[in-house]
Amino acid sequence: MEIFIWLKNENPVVETAGNGKKLLHSLVISLLALL
Repeated sequence: MEIFIWLKNENPVVETAGNGKKLLHSLVISLLALL
């Protein structure tokens, strides 16, 4: 559990991947809204 919390909060790679997913979702939603 502690390792999971560390991965979630401290690991920059995981954080970047999470931000990338959010950005991708935002982009897809924006494209769908434009269609």
